[in-house]
Amino acid sequence: MTVGLRLPFVYRDGIREVSDGHFEDGEHHGTNNIADHGSSEGIGDMSFWGQYQFFKDSKQSAALLLGMKAPTGETTNEGYKRFYNHTTGANVALPADVTSKRLETHLQPGSGSWDGMFGLAYGYDLDVVQLNTSAMYTLTTKGSQDSDLGDGFNYNFAASLPVKSFTPCANCSWNLVLEANGEWRDQEKRGSNIIIGNSGGHTVYISPGVRFISGQNWNVGTSFGYAAISDVNGDQSRPDYRVMGAFNLVI
Repeated sequence: MTVGLRLPFVYRDGIREVSDGHFEDGEHHGTNNIADHGSSEGIGDMSFWGQYQFFKDSKQSAALLLGMKAPTGETTNEGYKRFYNHTTGANVALPADVTSKRLETHLQPGSGSWDGMFGLAYGYDLDVVQLNTSAMYTLTTKGSQDSDLGDGFNYNFAASLPVKSFTPCANCSWNLVLEANGEWRDQEKRGSNIIIGNSGGHTVYISPGVRFISGQNWNVGTSFGYAAISDVNGDQSRPDYRVMGAFNLVI
């Protein structure tokens, strides 16, 4: 049995959305103003998880994953920093009658909801290369601003290659990692029955990375994820890439 927690710091930049008008067939109609919200950053929601390894032999292992997400994240960030003119491509100051407003929940670092998570993980050792896969389903509840961000399904496939070169200790190693990270999210709901059409979808990242392992006690790593597939519902900002870092400590 392994237990742990994750407390992320979230930073999003370049957040924009249409302030009025609409998009149709990829063209913008009704206004040239796009609200430039700037950035949204802060402590995210803390996750507690447990991993129970119910099978293991010399080559493979399997584990059950259970977890819970607590509403510890920031949910009050404001947007509307300036307008982006669609025609000229320039930022302009806000009119005097437009003031900053609280960003919608899906743009906040935290969701304000208590969520449950469950899944499975499997690993196979090919001696030279280690293969790992996992799947996790998240059941969401209503949180900040009366919003339910929608259930989620995450799946991962990873191949890692241990490298002993340039290590500062006998038990240390580098791992070169190549991952495929899939994320599906159901549509957002607000209030009792409002479904947000421009929400949810499916994204797959191809993520090369590196991890430094110091014996059995701790490891640190980073990865760069390119959004190879981005199939989102309605009119949404599609992700281009993401950079992730992690520090893991075993006590």
